Amino acid sequence: MNNTFGTRIRELRKRAGITQKELADYLGYKTSSSVARIEDGSNDIPISVAARIADYFNVGISSLFIESTNGMEEYASFVRFLPYLSNAKDYQLKAIEDMLGMPSSEEGR
Repeated sequence: MNNTFGTRIRELRKRAGITQKELADYLGYKTSSSVARIEDGSNDIPISVAARIADYFNVGISSLFIESTNGMEEYASFVRFLPYLSNAKDYQLKAIEDMLGMPSSEEGR
C-alpha cells in the first residue's frame, strides 16, 4: 500500500481516539505492530482488510487511498455529482453516497 493509505488510517484512528492495539484486535491481529506497519507503509494488506478498516471508521474504502486536505477532495467529488442528484433514483443516490464515503441517506429516514 502507499503511504497515503497508512497516513489516512493513522488520522482516522487518532481522530476516533483508539489505539493501534484496539484496531489490531478488531482486525484479528495478535499485536499492535501489525497496525503500526500498515500505518508506516511497510505492510501491504488484502483489500478485504482495507474494507474492514473502512467499515470500522464508517468511511468509504476509496477515502482510505485519497489524501484529505480539509475535505476539499470530498467536496469536489460531491460538486461533480450535483447535476445528477435532482433526477437520481434511490439506488443511484446510494451508489454516490458509497463512492463518496458518506453515511446512507436511508439512515436519516
